[in-house]
Amino acid sequence: MMNYKFNTWIQSGEQAKEISSKGYELLRAGNQSYSGQTIGYILYCHYIKGASFNVINRENKSMPANIIKGILTGTYSPKTFNAFMELAEAETETLEGIYSDVKEEGESIG
Repeated sequence: MMNYKFNTWIQSGEQAKEISSKGYELLRAGNQSYSGQTIGYILYCHYIKGASFNVINRENKSMPANIIKGILTGTYSPKTFNAFMELAEAETETLEGIYSDVKEEGESIG
């Protein structure tokens, strides 16, 4: 019989940040090209951090501009967009926990 320890880092044994079910829904959403985490991070930069389309586009040379525009308007992946907006309204601290230490300033997202 195995003893699984959920939400615990294997090497250090420290407790990991718990993410709500809505947070997991956001991370699992997405499409065949980009994960929910990547799309959610672009939305986080724009709607929470206030980064403009031009800044996001400049930092992500590997992602086409029309895809970024579609992500920001919610037409590219509506399921991910809606999951993000639900979290932004109800559980902003969950978004901060997921994305606050994901990328550093100037690092590419895509």
